[in-house]
Amino acid sequence: MAILALAFNSSDAVAEDSLVVQTMAELSYPPADTVDAQRVRIWLPLERGGNCRVRINVLDSLNHIVRSLVDRLMSSGYYNFYWNKRDDYGRLVEPGHYRYVVDDCGDRSDGELEVLYHRWELNSRIDYVDSISDKLWLELDDDSALVSISILNRRGRFIVQSMVDSLMAPGRHQLMWIPTKSGYTGVYQMQVNVGGYTHSPVGIRAAKSLK
Repeated sequence: MAILALAFNSSDAVAEDSLVVQTMAELSYPPADTVDAQRVRIWLPLERGGNCRVRINVLDSLNHIVRSLVDRLMSSGYYNFYWNKRDDYGRLVEPGHYRYVVDDCGDRSDGELEVLYHRWELNSRIDYVDSISDKLWLELDDDSALVSISILNRRGRFIVQSMVDSLMAPGRHQLMWIPTKSGYTGVYQMQVNVGGYTHSPVGIRAAKSLK
């Protein structure tokens, strides 16, 4: 899917009060858009023996650190990390080219990252309580959003498409999945695509019939 370069004002993004922390699982989970994932991916082969402190920082064009991504002891292995395009205060960074620097027990390496934004990446958000809930909310800031919803199992395999290119107005919309067949129990994943931008799947439970 295409990623569009847009005019961007970082003041439009609301900063969090505390530093952003991505767990190792979150850092290792790629964005749903595979093309965009390659732009923010950091491939880290650690081929030395034993544990060592690894630091990964993301720098802007002026060599200022915008994000301290990793600072921890790590064993040898091969890792993929995905930057979520946010600085240390939770703000989406401006589009453009960035550099990452890896310090592995004094051995330094670096690479390039690129930040681009899809229109609906900036103008739509998914909000939910937790995977125990049978509903989540989609917030749209702009008009004429075509929304499609797919239901996946816990391993990410497609089950059913519950909405296809439905035109939705700006505002906050409640989303639920009410299966047409019985037997769906436990936690599934709802994957929402807005105007060609696919949000990461969110845990959800099948809702009971409204009848």
